Amino acid sequence: MLSIRPLEEAELSAVYRRVARDFPPIEYPPLRKMRQHLENGFVEGRLCARQSLEAAYAFLLSAPEVSSRLLLLYAVEPEMRGLGVGSAFLRSILEDFAACDGLYAEVEKPELAASSDERRKCLRRIAFYERLGFVRVPRLFYSIYGVDMYLYYRPLANPEPPAPSRAAAELTALYNGILAPRERFNLLTYPQ
Repeated sequence: MLSIRPLEEAELSAVYRRVARDFPPIEYPPLRKMRQHLENGFVEGRLCARQSLEAAYAFLLSAPEVSSRLLLLYAVEPEMRGLGVGSAFLRSILEDFAACDGLYAEVEKPELAASSDERRKCLRRIAFYERLGFVRVPRLFYSIYGVDMYLYYRPLANPEPPAPSRAAAELTALYNGILAPRERFNLLTYPQ
């Protein structure tokens, strides 16, 4: 049985240590900025437990002018992988945000992976999202902090996936809430 609930501010430091373990430093903000983003409402955290054990966490990015959300960080504890926790947790998130137009997810381009192991991880992530109804936004160049990504989208309240130009505009608006003006050059997104 899974228990899913919002992240409380007092829990951020402990969850942040897991983020630092699970993601390269370029893919997440410093703790003080993450705390600020949570306080400002640009980022929302979710926690998942299985039989009272930490199972997974998610951070979602929002902006007032965008009805979709971005799955900013999403990870399942290594010992919980392969048990259906990740799928069940993401389904719960999709249900909780059903009133939104949709949910974006980023995946590093597998063809640019530095090793065959990294390539396999990227391909597994893509398969995971596709099993849950995400589709790749076509004809979109998307890069954040020099990491070229594929952008995936799961339609929710709006059944139509966004056109590349809309996806580019929405991602820019979503990231503008958490990137300082001097950092915004690190986000490149445009239709091809």
